[in-house]
Amino acid sequence: MSRIDWDRFERTIRGEVDAAARQTNEELAERISSLVRLTDEEVQRLFPTKADKAELARLLRIVRGAESRNRKAKILADEIEDLGLAVIKLLERVV
Repeated sequence: MSRIDWDRFERTIRGEVDAAARQTNEELAERISSLVRLTDEEVQRLFPTKADKAELARLLRIVRGAESRNRKAKILADEIEDLGLAVIKLLERVV
């Protein structure tokens, strides 16, 4: 029976997990950029983490939803504490 090099195994797994996370992050940026007037690179720069992209996706769902503008404003007001950073990043880009 061969002996397992656990340190090597852990490094290999960590590398694979990191690569998968980068690929997922890039795919999220591509999907988001298809919904907004931002390039994949801009999405990555403004919203670098998976959590940032999830926050932006929540914001886009509100803004792009079928509700009336007044209803969207109410939903956004209710969610602003959680979505504030995404709003600021987008506004800083256009202002």
